Amino acid sequence: MDTELFNGTLDNFELYRIYPDYLPTTITYSEDVKGWTSFKSFVPEAGVNISSKYYTFKDAKLYKHYSEGVDYNTFYGEHTDSSITAVLNREPDTIKLFNTLGYEGTQSKINKYTIDTNTGLTNASTYNLVSKDGWYADNIITEKQSGNVKEFIEKEGKWFNYIKGAEILNSQLPSTAEFSFQGLGTVSKTEIVT
Repeated sequence: MDTELFNGTLDNFELYRIYPDYLPTTITYSEDVKGWTSFKSFVPEAGVNISSKYYTFKDAKLYKHYSEGVDYNTFYGEHTDSSITAVLNREPDTIKLFNTLGYEGTQSKINKYTIDTNTGLTNASTYNLVSKDGWYADNIITEKQSGNVKEFIEKEGKWFNYIKGAEILNSQLPSTAEFSFQGLGTVSKTEIVT
């Protein structure tokens, strides 16, 4: 083996620091609010707006977003459900009570009415005669309680409904102050306590 000194140069090289626990994320900046407004479920290699149309690259392939025939929330062939995280903390020392949830937008999920076979009672109304796919809130979580809005009711172009609290799994009775969040639902059984 030759042990003489060697001189050389390197050209076009890059150094990388590897973060093994790092997961890349795409976030959106809005000029309207001058801030970061949302996280995306996809990580493109590059992206550009051309004539009010949004294009990104993934694995060196060009993708056009919001195309006809492509399901919402499907990016690079993978579907991801939408979710919204609201930060409501103007007064962090106050516990908030939430009664309703509303939004302005497209069709809400509508669950067709049901009939209780034992009592014959029904929840039929003019809005739930037919099932429809659409928006709903599968879960609403605070550090104190959780709930959901399985469907919204349309009124004057806006959608809303009361928040129903999650069922209590232990024997502890809920505080009456929580009823605004939990919702009362339908009474299925009453007991006389003496």
